[in-house]
Amino acid sequence: MKTTFSYNKFIKYVHDKFSDTLSEEEIETLFQLSESYNKDDPKSQGKILSINKLFFSGVKLGNIPFSYKREFQKGINIWIADNFKGKSTVFKIIKFCLTGNNTIKGAIKDWFKDIFLEFDLSGAIYTVHIDASAYHISCALYQFNIDEYQRLEKENKLALNNPNEIFKVRGEKNFSEKMEEFFFKEFAYYNLQFKTRPSNKNESVKGNVSWATYFKSIYLESSNYEYLYFNEENIGKQGTKILEMLLGLKLTYPINQLTLLRDLKAEKIRNAQFVLEKTAKGKTDDLDKLTTELEGIERKLEESNKLNDFQSLENILNEYRELETSITKNKTERNNLQTVYDLADKKLNDLESEIKQFSDDIRGREGEVTKIGKDVLQKELFVDTDSFFTNLEVHECPHCEHPVSTAKKAEEISLHKCSLCGTSVTTKKSDDELQKEQIAKLKEEKAEVVKNIELVKKQLEEKRSHLSSTKTEYNKSLDNLQKHPTTSEQEQRLNQLGDLLRQQTEEQRKYQEAIRKKDDYLQSKAVLQYRITELRKQEEIMQPDESIKLEKEIEVLSYGIQGLVQKRKLLNDETLQMFQTLILAQIQEFGTSTITEVKIDEKYDLILVQHGKEEKFEELVEGEKLRVKLAFYLAIIQLDIDHQLGRHPRFLIFDAPGSEEMIPLHLQGLVDNLKSINLKFQDNLQIFIGSAVRDFTDITEPSKSEIKQQGEFLF
Repeated sequence: MKTTFSYNKFIKYVHDKFSDTLSEEEIETLFQLSESYNKDDPKSQGKILSINKLFFSGVKLGNIPFSYKREFQKGINIWIADNFKGKSTVFKIIKFCLTGNNTIKGAIKDWFKDIFLEFDLSGAIYTVHIDASAYHISCALYQFNIDEYQRLEKENKLALNNPNEIFKVRGEKNFSEKMEEFFFKEFAYYNLQFKTRPSNKNESVKGNVSWATYFKSIYLESSNYEYLYFNEENIGKQGTKILEMLLGLKLTYPINQLTLLRDLKAEKIRNAQFVLEKTAKGKTDDLDKLTTELEGIERKLEESNKLNDFQSLENILNEYRELETSITKNKTERNNLQTVYDLADKKLNDLESEIKQFSDDIRGREGEVTKIGKDVLQKELFVDTDSFFTNLEVHECPHCEHPVSTAKKAEEISLHKCSLCGTSVTTKKSDDELQKEQIAKLKEEKAEVVKNIELVKKQLEEKRSHLSSTKTEYNKSLDNLQKHPTTSEQEQRLNQLGDLLRQQTEEQRKYQEAIRKKDDYLQSKAVLQYRITELRKQEEIMQPDESIKLEKEIEVLSYGIQGLVQKRKLLNDETLQMFQTLILAQIQEFGTSTITEVKIDEKYDLILVQHGKEEKFEELVEGEKLRVKLAFYLAIIQLDIDHQLGRHPRFLIFDAPGSEEMIPLHLQGLVDNLKSINLKFQDNLQIFIGSAVRDFTDITEPSKSEIKQQGEFLF
């Protein structure tokens, strides 16, 4: 079996197929790339990534300072703590330091002010420092350990020219670009490209599988355990591209570049075809629109020939004017009658109000006369009674019947002592003269009131005499108003005439417009007929030369790519066979004995044979997905350890493995297998595991474990 690839033989292979249409030079020009077709090599780079130390500090809400320090060893290092106690945040800080991609939760992102990460790359020690205390973060990579950094900082020598300073930048974007450049160089990675169409664009663009994307094969997040790679792995087949890069499969670079070139050419043809179709459709739409418009005009012209000369409009206008005049006159007359009626109505109401007022006044004054008469009668009665008792002469005491002497009577007159009881009398019981004066005044007042009553009665009679004539005047004005005809029927007719005038005026305008545009439409008709003829000719013309050329190039590229795919299968078959065997062994060690075979198909998708039936990763149940995913990545690392094949950094982060392990047997299988890995490969890899499952406590040595009590935070 040949395990080498010859570019010249490949060009000849393609040319033999298309020699009748393309020269060998044209074929070579089409397949020429910026780098060698032999760029890829599955042989291991022998570089192992491991983290030595992680330090970070900051300030929590409430101005509470915090810090975290931990040193690590090869093999399995573990964190055991309850959920939401900081394990995932520690892993995201490590990811941030190694990729520049900051995915720390927004609620706590601003807590972190100073971060140090020391890592080992096959014996070379590097330190990442992130200063996030300022608005724009400062990031640097040095080729020395943290102790050396702290010494230089203490001596104020960091700012000096330092040959061990790999880079120093500001901003996360620049940091991400520099870390990608560094690790691509160290692991011989590069950007595999793909074609994608963003939702906000009408055409495809090129996408790159970045270092941050490749890092998803290192940092296995709990949110992605249901996917073999990550949740958007099918966009541009990024998942399989990660596998191709990690395994270093031969001919990956030319197949990727030529496929992208072919797809972009096909996209160009589709876009051109779309433009042509859109243009043709636009022409057809315009033609249909103009044809329909012309047909409508022709119908209107035909109808206009049947129209009258609109002389009847004059009669309608005359009737309309006469009605307007009549309505105006009638409304004026009715308004005058209404005014007369309103005045008569007011006059009648005022007169009736005055009559009522006079009647009420008379009744009031007559009541006053009656009251005065009663007062006069009462006073006259009082005077008569007083006079009776005053002139009464007493001859003997009514009690003892002794006679009243003449002397006592004289004494009563002179001394004002009662002739009977001897009591002194100081006032008189009533003053007759005063009462008589008051009676006289009351009689005068009564006479005056009676006189006024007679005057008011006279005025009342005068008002009543006017009331009859006023009622006659009112009735006459009301009768005239009611007899006067309304204008409602005339106004209804006027509205009908107005609608008729507007309708016939619009018809007349259209008629005149149609006559005026008749020549224009006849010219348009001739133009349209010409355009129809030309359009039919265009449909018979073949596609432009550029499209024909592109289609031929796509055909040639597809043929060449297929040849490369077949060659790659032969060149990489042995590597893939070993990889499949390692995956299956790991899966079965995890306790999933129902999976009996593992395949990597021609599209580099993972196929699992379970109960004799082929299944893809996404068809597995949740617990199976976790074990297969761990087995998959451990197999990639073991391929490098056992066979020196592949480019995986031999560093893994498992965030919350076992969270989906509902069956104790499967969980125990996972625990036992991790213990075995720690013992067997502890000097050849580094694995970080963070979990809330206490069963993982004993999978590694205590010196590699950080175990928190329930409810306790990592920092």
